[in-house]
Amino acid sequence: MTKISNRFIFILLIFFTSLFVLNACNNSSTKKKVVHINSSSLKNDFYFLDSLHLQNALAKNTSNADLKKLVTDFYVKRDFEFVWINSTGINEFGKNLFNMLNNQLPILNSDTLLLSRISTGKFQKLFYSFLDKSQVKNDSLAVNLEILLTVKFYEYAQINWQGVSEVQSEKVEWFIKRKKIKYQMLLDSLLSLNPSKLSTFTPVYKQHSLLKEFLFRYQKIKDLYGSSNFDSSLIQLQLGDQSPYLKSIKKQLYLVKDLPSIDTSNTFNANLMLAIKQFQLRNGLKETGIISSELIDKLNTPIEELIIKILINMERCKWVPVELNSDYIVVNIPAFKMYVYQKGKFLWKCNVIVGRSNVTSNTIIFNDTLETIVFNPYWNIPKNILVKEILPQLKKNRNYLIKHNLEIVTNAGLHVSESALNFNKYTTNFPYIIRQKPGPNNSLGLIKFLFPNNYDIYLHDTPQKYLFDQSNPAFSHGCIRIQEPVKLANFLLRDETNFSDKKVQALINQKHEKHIRLKNKVPIFIAYFTAWVDKNGKLNFRDDIYKHDQKMKMLLFEN
Repeated sequence: MTKISNRFIFILLIFFTSLFVLNACNNSSTKKKVVHINSSSLKNDFYFLDSLHLQNALAKNTSNADLKKLVTDFYVKRDFEFVWINSTGINEFGKNLFNMLNNQLPILNSDTLLLSRISTGKFQKLFYSFLDKSQVKNDSLAVNLEILLTVKFYEYAQINWQGVSEVQSEKVEWFIKRKKIKYQMLLDSLLSLNPSKLSTFTPVYKQHSLLKEFLFRYQKIKDLYGSSNFDSSLIQLQLGDQSPYLKSIKKQLYLVKDLPSIDTSNTFNANLMLAIKQFQLRNGLKETGIISSELIDKLNTPIEELIIKILINMERCKWVPVELNSDYIVVNIPAFKMYVYQKGKFLWKCNVIVGRSNVTSNTIIFNDTLETIVFNPYWNIPKNILVKEILPQLKKNRNYLIKHNLEIVTNAGLHVSESALNFNKYTTNFPYIIRQKPGPNNSLGLIKFLFPNNYDIYLHDTPQKYLFDQSNPAFSHGCIRIQEPVKLANFLLRDETNFSDKKVQALINQKHEKHIRLKNKVPIFIAYFTAWVDKNGKLNFRDDIYKHDQKMKMLLFEN
C-alpha cells in the first residue's frame, strides 16, 4: 500500500510540473516582454516599463496624487510602452515636447500663466544629459526622463489649456460652465499627429493663440521702448498743424501697427488722422481722428498694464468651449456688443446696453440656452426696483401708476385696485406684483428673449434707443437691452414652421403678450473680455467696467 502511494505521488508531481511548464510557454508567447534599457539593449526598437519602475519614477517627479493616477492610467493603457524614447534615444515626439515646454517668453516673472516652473533647470539637465551621445543611457536615467516628460506634458496641459480651477474662476465671478479637458484623449490625439505639428497643437479657444501673438509683440515693445508719456498740450493740434511732439505719437502708433509705416515728419497729416481713427476704434473710443484727452489717456496706458490685460484674457480663453458648430449668441459686456453666429460662423453684431457699474446692477457672466421669445411683454418689476424706486413714488403720487402704464396684480395674475391699498404701510414686504403693461413705452420694448436662469437676466428691446449711442452704455439693472431685437427674432425663427419676417411683424402689431417657444434652442454666452483680436486681425482693448480684471490680476499674479 505504501509503495502504491509513493508511486501515485510521483506521478502527480510529474503531471503538475509538466502543466506548469506548458502554461509558462503559452504565457511567454502572449505576454509583452519588459525590456530594461541599458547600453547593451539599444538595438531594441521599443522599451517597456514595469509597474515598480513607474511608481518609483512618479514618486521622484511629482507629489500630486491626481497627476500620478493620470500618468499611471496612461501607461497601463499602453501596456507600459515608452512614448518619448526608443532605440535611437529621444524620439521626435520627445524633442518637440521639450521644445514646446521651453518655448515660453518669461513675462513679468509670472509662474502662474507661463511655464518657468515646468521647464526647470533640473529637467533640462536630465534631458540634455540623455541627448548627449557620449553619456551612457542606463535604466534609471531613461525611465526617469520618460516619466518626467509625461508628467511635464500633463502639467503643461493643465496650465496652458485648462487654466485655474473652476472654484478659482467662480471667485472672480465667472459662471460660464467651464469646458472639461479629457487629458488621456488629449495626449492620444497629440500622439496621432505628425511630431512636427506638436507645437501647433492648441486645444483652446482660438482667441488664445491670436492674443499670444500680440503678447510677444507688446513684450518686445516693452523691452525696447518702454511706455510713452504724452501731455495734454497735444489736444490742441489739428489736421495740418505742426509740432515736434507729433513724431512721438506717430512712433507709438507705428509700434502698435495703427500707422502702417514710419513717419518722422512734424506734420499732422492725413495718415496720422487715419491711424488715430484706427487706434480709437480698437480702444472703444469715438472715431474722430482728432487728438482728445481720452486718446492721450489711452496712449499713456503703461505697456505693462496692456501686457497684463492680454494675459488675463488669454486665461479666460481657457475657460470657454474650443469651438461650436451650432448657432449661438455671445454678449461681450465690456465691448457693449452682441455677436450672432450661424453654424459656428460669425453672422452679424449689434450694440447692447448692460448693467450699471455698481455691484448690485452688474450683468452676470454666465451661459444658458435661449428658449422663448415674448412679443409685447409685460414687465414684472423686480423687487429691488419696486422697493427702492416704485413704492416711494406711489407714496407721493397715486397717479404714478397711470402715467407709467402700470398695474397691480396678484401672483395668479388677478387685478388689484390701487384705491384699496395704503402704500404708506409697505416698505420691503409688498405682497403683490406691479407690472408695466405692453406698449411702445414699456421698459422691455416690443420683444424679450428668455433663457431661464437664477440671475433673472434676459435680452430685451428698449424704447430708449438714444442710449445705444453713448460711449459707455451701462445703464440697466442687470438685463441686456439689444439694439436690433426684431432682427434677432427673425434669425431665431427663420427655420420654425409658419414663421416669416411678416409673421414676426404681425405678432408685434397685435399689441398683446404672446410667448413663442423655440423648437431649436440656442446657446447664449454672457462673457467678459477686455482684450481680443477682431476679424480684421486688430487687437482691441476695452475698459474694465466691473473691475473683474483687477480681481483676475490678484488671482494670477499676486498670490
